Amino acid sequence: MTQRWISCALALGTLLIAAGCDCQLEDVDTVIEDFESCGNIPLCGWTATDPSGARLTTTFHPSEHGLELQPGVAATFPTSIRTEEIHVVSDCRTGIILHLDGRPFRMVATSQGSQPFYRLAVVVSRGGDDVGSLGIENMSGRTCVIDDVRSIDDVCLEDDL
Repeated sequence: MTQRWISCALALGTLLIAAGCDCQLEDVDTVIEDFESCGNIPLCGWTATDPSGARLTTTFHPSEHGLELQPGVAATFPTSIRTEEIHVVSDCRTGIILHLDGRPFRMVATSQGSQPFYRLAVVVSRGGDDVGSLGIENMSGRTCVIDDVRSIDDVCLEDDL
């Protein structure tokens, strides 16, 4: 009897929550940096801890670019975003550390994209955090190329009912 009561209470709670929601949450993927529109800006505006250990380079093909980081080098970028997750495309599967406002996060490979590049991800927080500075540190022990940096955040989309 108690188990049936708990099941009914959970079902009722779910219905009440769903009835109060007037929007649908959807993940929005925002490009923070793709290293393609830099013009003459050194390192596309990123600041490296060792400028001789960072450079722009080609990645998949001559018209695709990324930020190459030598082992132990970090690069930071000023930003103003609210995010739940950060995704990075890199040729290094491990050893990439993300810094958000100085807080370190170890990135984890979630999939392998166009070889030899991997999609790395870190969950910042559920509900999102405001971020003013984003940094990427190469602790892999080898040279790594960062091809793409994206923010993933839930956005409330109005229902058309």
